[in-house]
Amino acid sequence: MLNLTLIRKLRIQQGLTQTEMAKQLSLKTRSTYTRMENGNTKIKADDLEKIAQVLKTDIAALFEPTHQSASKNSKPVVKVQHDR
Repeated sequence: MLNLTLIRKLRIQQGLTQTEMAKQLSLKTRSTYTRMENGNTKIKADDLEKIAQVLKTDIAALFEPTHQSASKNSKPVVKVQHDR
């Protein structure tokens, strides 16, 4: 899942306004970028690539890590049914 909070945080850390981000992404208005950053509209793959470039990070860093329910050390359980 895309981490919109991180995108906002990185933008602010770099001293960029939403208007400046909109210009960097060639968007017509600031409000279009604001809706993207707030999660009110989906971010297209092309725009996501540009966001990562502007924020000087890679796309993967903008996503929240996934959580696995099984431990890395656990082994899968395999049940074998024997015909009698």
